[in-house]
Parts: sequence; C-alpha cells; structure tokens
Amino acid sequence: MPPSYLVPHTFLGHSCAGGVNPEMQSRLVTVEQHLQAVHAQSGDPTPFLDWCAIREDHKAWRPYAGYHSSGSAIDINYTTCPYIVTRSGAVLGGEAGTRTRRPSASEPSKSTTTPCASAGPPRTRPM
Repeated sequence: MPPSYLVPHTFLGHSCAGGVNPEMQSRLVTVEQHLQAVHAQSGDPTPFLDWCAIREDHKAWRPYAGYHSSGSAIDINYTTCPYIVTRSGAVLGGEAGTRTRRPSASEPSKSTTTPCASAGPPRTRPM
C-alpha cells in the first residue's frame, strides 16, 4: 500500500503514476519551470510538450523499488528507455548493485558529485 503522504502530480504533461512525495513534487515543478525557460530561450517553434518528447505516464511509486517506494523517484518513458546498469565507485549496478570491485591501479582516486532523479541531494561517490 502506498504511503499516505504521496500526492498526485503531473510532470511534463504526464501523470506520475502512484504519486510522489511532496519534496519530489516541489523538485519536479522546479525542473519543469527550468525546462520551459530553456525551451522559450531556444526559439524552437515546437510546442513545449512535444519538445519534451514524453510518450507515456511516468512510473512513480511502487513497492520494494528503492527510491520509488518513498515517492522519491520517477521513471520517464519507462517502456522505451531501458535501465542501463551503471557503475558507482566500487559498486556494480548503481543504486541497487550488490557486487563490488576493486579500482584498478590506473583509475584515479577522486570523487564526483552525481545528480540523480530522486528527491535527495546529490551524493559524492568515488569514481
């Protein structure tokens, strides 16, 4: 059952199925306003929602799905944009990865700030 604090939201003309938490809603409003400004400044005559190229409702809340389970993440164009496994430092598979690896001697020892589509601050992770 979804948490009671989730709110319905429409982002870029499409519903966030299952709802998002209020912090995520606020961030999505900010992102949409920024994209509208970018579109307006671009001079592109394509209508804004067509320019965004969103083809379906977003997948938001669902149980047992990491940030989605708190309403802090959405998937955009879920059926046509594949999940691409990423490497987050020593963790293979990104957020939900469980295998670890050791950095090779040729890899620099530094951190990078990685923004994510969740309603949390960017996290610093080793590369």
